[in-house]
Amino acid sequence: AYAIAPEFSSSIADYYALPLCVGWACTIAISTVTGSAYYMAFTPVQRGLARRSHPVVPLLVAAGWVGIELGRGRLLTDTQILVGNPWGLLGYTQSGPGAMSQIASITGVYGLSFAVVAINAALAELLVAWRDPLRSLRSGAPGLALAALPAVAIYAYGTVVLHAAPPASAGDGFVRVAVIQANVSNGRQWQSDFYGENLDLYLSLTRQAFREGEPAIVFWPESSLTFFLEAEPDYLRAIGRALAEEDAELLAGGPSGDGRGEEPHYNSIFALSDAG
Repeated sequence: AYAIAPEFSSSIADYYALPLCVGWACTIAISTVTGSAYYMAFTPVQRGLARRSHPVVPLLVAAGWVGIELGRGRLLTDTQILVGNPWGLLGYTQSGPGAMSQIASITGVYGLSFAVVAINAALAELLVAWRDPLRSLRSGAPGLALAALPAVAIYAYGTVVLHAAPPASAGDGFVRVAVIQANVSNGRQWQSDFYGENLDLYLSLTRQAFREGEPAIVFWPESSLTFFLEAEPDYLRAIGRALAEEDAELLAGGPSGDGRGEEPHYNSIFALSDAG
């Protein structure tokens, strides 16, 4: 967890104005509940499979790993106590513009995780079997050949997809976007006295983006709207007027609800245009 997000502890401490030791405690607790518990559940599965000498074992180990990753991301997501944690899944190591990542359009990141684990499980089997020529001949080498098939298939699929894709210089189908980051300090971000000023800052930067690049879609950060937009018609109209200048659309993050505490509130994303 530290290797994936070394800033997590200090971010918690800074965001909530807490001592760094509290940030570390939260990091350890979150990593244990939403990460370590799933890997602990995978361990007996892998141990049981590794005792078997069969070429298909690496693929079964990969399936078990993908199962725990699915659990991390999708279990407990509808509870008010715990949430899923799909951060740092193994397949993200293969992300990028190359051929391997194209399979994500079909399998998501989990297909890449499967390929990575299958090959590594087969290599581990070879390492265990190197002193046992019979086991190596029966399961080690055939297992590696079988485990490599998913990666080969994924690379072949990605190569075909990239070959069929339009060249990067082609303008058809491409949309110009702008990403706005106002860097509003935490001290004023969630204070109602500054809601209007914070919004004005985002609107000003958005108009600047319109002047410089004419984007069709503008992105604001997850916490750019710290108020309940549904309960603030004046703010909504101000956003609509700004978007109408270039007939653009806006994707912005913020809380969703009536603002009165009578209904559940959700961390949401808003798709806005000059038409509302």
